Formats: sequence, C-alpha cells, structure tokens
Amino acid sequence: MNSSYQPPPVELLFSILDAVPAGLYLLDKELNIVYANKTAKEQHSGTFRAFDDAAAHSLRNGLTCKQEYYDPVLKHRLEIKIEAFCNPKTGEADYVLETITDTEDIHSSEQKQNFQIQMIHAILNSTVDGIFALADGADAPFANNAYESFFPNWRTGLRYNQPMEEVEAFYSALLTDWQDFLELVGRVRETRQMHRAELHHTDGRIIDMIGKVVKTGYGETGEAEIYTLRDVTEQRRRERDIQFQRDILTTVFDKSTDAFLVITNGENILSNNRYSRFFPGWEEIVRFKQPLETIRDFYDRFLEDVDQKLELISRVRNTKQQQQCVLRFRDGRVVNFTGILVQTKTESGEICESEFWTLQDITEQTKRINAEQATLAKSAFLAHMSHEIRTPLNGIIGFSDLLLNTELSLQQQEYVALLRASGDYLLSIINDILDFSKIEAGKLDIEKTDFNLPQLLRTVIEMMKPKANEKCLKLECFVADEFSEMFLIGDPVRIRQVLLNFVNNAVKFTGIGGVTVRVEKREDPKNEHGGDAVLFSVQDSGIGISEEGKKKLFSSFSQAEAGTTRKYGGTGLGLAISKQLVTLMGGAIGVESTENAGSTFWFTIPFIPSVNPVAGEVPAELTSLIVADFRPEKFAPLLVAEDNRVNQIVIGEILKLSGFQYDIVGNGKLAVEAVMNKKYSLVLMDCQMPEMDGYTATGQIREWEQHHPPVKRLPIIALTANATKQDEEHCLISGMNAFCSKPVNAEQLIKTVKKWLLKK
Repeated sequence: MNSSYQPPPVELLFSILDAVPAGLYLLDKELNIVYANKTAKEQHSGTFRAFDDAAAHSLRNGLTCKQEYYDPVLKHRLEIKIEAFCNPKTGEADYVLETITDTEDIHSSEQKQNFQIQMIHAILNSTVDGIFALADGADAPFANNAYESFFPNWRTGLRYNQPMEEVEAFYSALLTDWQDFLELVGRVRETRQMHRAELHHTDGRIIDMIGKVVKTGYGETGEAEIYTLRDVTEQRRRERDIQFQRDILTTVFDKSTDAFLVITNGENILSNNRYSRFFPGWEEIVRFKQPLETIRDFYDRFLEDVDQKLELISRVRNTKQQQQCVLRFRDGRVVNFTGILVQTKTESGEICESEFWTLQDITEQTKRINAEQATLAKSAFLAHMSHEIRTPLNGIIGFSDLLLNTELSLQQQEYVALLRASGDYLLSIINDILDFSKIEAGKLDIEKTDFNLPQLLRTVIEMMKPKANEKCLKLECFVADEFSEMFLIGDPVRIRQVLLNFVNNAVKFTGIGGVTVRVEKREDPKNEHGGDAVLFSVQDSGIGISEEGKKKLFSSFSQAEAGTTRKYGGTGLGLAISKQLVTLMGGAIGVESTENAGSTFWFTIPFIPSVNPVAGEVPAELTSLIVADFRPEKFAPLLVAEDNRVNQIVIGEILKLSGFQYDIVGNGKLAVEAVMNKKYSLVLMDCQMPEMDGYTATGQIREWEQHHPPVKRLPIIALTANATKQDEEHCLISGMNAFCSKPVNAEQLIKTVKKWLLKK
C-alpha cells in the first residue's frame, strides 16, 4: 500500500452514504440505530422496525437475507436486505446493516416492457396476414394466429436454420407446390434478400408469401428470417373474373362490326382493329383534346366532309353530350359517327375525362334505304301517272261504248271498235305497269279465300274465246276429275290474272292450230298443306321460243325476241309479273318450248281444299233474275260528284241509258250541300276533286247522318283513277261502301249501283 495514501475524511464518507438512493440502517446487538443515512431518514423512517425479528435472527446466526415489503405509507414495493457483520476478534456478530431499496420503478419498467410485448403479440395475432419468424438466439420460432390457420401444429420441430429435409416433411403435406416454398426459403437464406412466391394450399386457398432477412442484434448472426403469408384466394378470384370480363369485352370490342376509339386525359388509348381499317395510321396523329387543326389534314385524306367530323368533335368537347352525324368516305363508304365525353373518378379521387368515338358502317343500309326510297318514288310516280292517264282514258273508252250503242255505219262501227280495243290495250298496259310497281315496292297482297276452280276456268275461257275465234283457233280446257266440282283456298283474282296472261300470249303468238288449258294435280314436297299442288298449263302450237329467248323470258321489260314487241305488241311485263305473283302464292312457274314448234307455259299453286266452300260469284241465273226485276224509276235520283267534264258526260250517259235520273256536281263541297238539301238514293263520288276531295266529303256526309237519325245511311260508291288495293281500303275506311276504278266499265258500274240500291 502506498504510505502516502490518506483515507478520505469521515465527513466525505458520510456525504457519499447520504447520496446513496437506498436507505441504510446500522443496528447494534440491541437493535438500536447506530447510523441512518439521509435516504433512510427521509423516505424509510421506521420501515426497518418491521424486520426486527429478521435482524435479530441474522445477528444470532451471522446470516444475510432478503425480503420484499409493500410500504402502505409510500405505496411502493420495497426490497429489504439484512446483513450481519461479525467482530473479527470474538467471531460474534456485533452489528447488522439493513439496506432498503425502492423497487417500484424497476417493477414499473418491467411491467411496461411486458405490456409492450403483450401489445405487440396482440397486434400480430389480430392481423389477417400470417407471420412467422425464425431468430438466431431465440428459444423458439414465433408465429401468429393467422399463420397457424395456414399451418396448424407448426411448432413441431421448426427451428432457426432447420435442415430443409425436415422443413419439407412438414410443408409437403400442406402445400401442393411445396417445392416452390422450399425454393423461396432457400433463396432467402442464400441471398439474404427479399423474395416472393404464390403458393397453393391443399385446402384450395391461394397464398402470397414474402420472405426476407432482418437485423435483430441478438445471437451470433444478429439476424432473423421473417415470412409473411396473405390469403389472396378471393383477390385472385376477382382478378380472374375481371380478366374474364375484360377478355370478353376485348373479344366483343375486336369482333364488333363497329369501330371504337377511347382516349383519356392521360392519353391512354383503346381501340379495335376496325378503327384502324377506317383510318390507317391514326395512332401517330390522334391525342386527347388535340387541336382540331392538327388532325384536319389527316382525316381529310379519308373523308369527303372532314369539317363535319371536326365540328362534331368540337360540339362533344364543348357540351359533354352525345353527338352524332353521318360521314362519307372518299371510297364511297358511309358511316354513322357518334361521340361522347364522360367524366369518371379514379380510386385516388382524381377526375378523369374520356372521349368515346364510334363509327358504324351504314353503307349497305344507306344503299338499301336509297333504293327503297327510289322504288317508293317510282311507285308513287307510276301511281300518279296511272291516275292521270286513266282519267282521259275513261272518256275514250266510255264514249266508245256510248257510240257503239248508237246507229253507226259499218265503217264507223269498225273505227269505234278499233278505238275501244285500243283503249282496252292501253288500259292493260297501265295495269301491268301498276302491278309491277306494287310488286317492286312490296305492297301487293295475296289473299286467301274460298273460290270455285271450275267457275274460274270458265271465266277465263269465256273471256278469251272472242280473240281465239277471230284467229280461227281452237280454245279448249281439260280439268282433272278431282277438280270438276272443287273449291280451293287461294287468291282467285291473281290466279285468273296469270292464266289470262298465259292464254292471251298463246293466242297472240299462235297463227294456226289451237290453245289447250289443262288443270291437274301433281306432287309438291314443298307444300306444307299436304304435299300436293295444282298444276295449270297452257299449251299452244305457235312460234315457239329459242333457247336464248327462254333465258330472259321472265325478266322485266324484255321479250323472247327483239322483233316481238314490234310485231305483236306488249310491254314485256306480263310474264315477269306472273312469275312474281306465282312466287308470292307459294308456287313455281316455267316454260317448255321449241322454236317453231309451240310452247307450254305452266305454274303451280299449293293444293289447299276449302273446308267450308262458298262460291265467289253470284250464279248467272240469279243475276239475270235480279236485273229483270230491277226498275230504276222506283228510286230517287243518283248524285254524281265529278270535276272532269268528259267523265261527267260519260257517267251521265251510262246512267241515262240504264234509266236512272241523276244530278251532277263539280266538287265534294257541293256534294255535301246537295245531300243535305235533297233526297238521293245513291252517290257516285270521285275521290280527287278541287275545294274538297271525295274522302273528306264522305266523312262530312257520314257525320251529318249521325246527327240526323231519321236519315237512312246513303250508299256511296267511289269513282277513282287510283286503282290500288290501298286506294280501295282508303275509300272503305273513309265511309264509302264500294269501289269502281276508272276507266269506268259501264256494265260493272251499273251492276254495282243496282247491288247497293237493292241492299238499301
């Protein structure tokens, strides 16, 4: 020991003891206080007396002991250390030192630490992600509840840096792709970096797993392996559904016959291939809200009306509403161009604007509409021209009939007969053209009604006999036995029209021999009503038709040979119309012919027997009785409403010759006034007149009759040069009772008048 060492003064030692945070008591054998430091006096005064027995025990036995004590005054947990000091000379304990340490702060720190650990465990166990940690130096791995839901019994033998064989044995039973799991663990341990893999649980769940190494500061390496697992089954299902929907939309998008282009404010562009077909190279030009001047030159290469497209783009951007226009391409295509600008909100709340553009190719539709409009315009024109021609033709035919009923020389009779025949021929041409225009416009309706087949054939033969007799031709008709008294269902008017056309042509093109009409049954698999058809054939011994002529025989406005029209006349529409009519009736048509050896024209209609046969015409003998008993003088005068002077004279003379009295007015307004002021038995009403037409006049007459109950409903017969089915329906809807077309047939007109007078 250094002799120069001087022990510190007693005062310094006592100051050091007073600075100690523990309370110090030095007691003698009698447990009297020999010394107490400052902490003991201030904080633990009297506390040591609770341990006098322990102090006495320590003195007797020379022992050291520790005890804990909760001070009710301080409300702190105290640790009491009692230590006996022996006299080295006597070997007996002379003093005891009691050290009182306040352990409340120490316990509080431990509690806080334990609380934090518990909180961390609670947080980790509450997360939906599975967490597994293998730390160097740790007693055991850590895994939260979510991890255990993926891998129950994970505690079985899993340790830090455990051999992969043991890991494989555990996870291979729980993962279908456990090799990927092992590969992930191996990469993490080898590279000490983060790696990721998607795994499939044997129960069907899909797991997104991330592994990485983190620094902990414990153990030899100071590292830990952390693995997190997330159940992404629903997410992957939604992603598959979204992808499936996206694939469907993409397929529809690409397969659509319309072109699509979508541009967003982020310049995200979506288009289908069809848009590129309309505008090749648009990707280099088109941008979101790009100035129109920039894209003018590009679109001008393709469009005839580029300004119309640019104007629509401008309207869409300004109004944010859907706009549409029709664009015409320089190559002849026509498209519907539609655009709209919409605003959507992204998940982050950002407002996103998108322009949607579609192009629909309507070239064929436009052509079809134009063709339909042209057909309708042509039909309207032909109907109008038919009306205009029929009006003067009514005078020609009417006066011809009147002249033939007067005393004429033989030469005059011949001239008038030729005039009448010319009028009839002109009328047949007009009827053909009108029928053809109705067929083209799709406005010709086929009726299905009961008719007497033998009676229809007799009518055709009787109508054509005079022409056949003029040329000294034999006209015969042979009907199969099963049709001798047969009633069928069909359109007798159109069947008669086709037959008359065939027979008329046969007579026209036959110079020597005759014409034979045959009707028989034949099999027809296409007939849904029984598999049979009625076959009509007209055989002649005429000029025949060449093979080249047969090819264009049923075409519109054409005849078999170039000189046929010049030699025999005709429009070349008759057979074309016949073919259309037969087709509309569900049948077939054809011809068999050899040049200079005659022809056989034939057609079929479905064989549909009538269940409740009703004769289509009044028997001739009954008609004779009706006419014989009819006396015109019993009836009040007839009123004729007609503005054309020629037609007034013709109709007036027809009525006069039949014994009727009549008045004539020049328009519908005068007709209404006449009916209100005088009693008439019947009105012949022209449909087109100045000041008031016949339809309006009829409506006013019917309204007047409703307000005057004693007045009987007056028969009104329409007289019009408009001869279509629609015109007839218009007349009936307006309140008229019957329909007579111009040129007026005197016999038919008188027959109709008598019919309605007798009904009245």
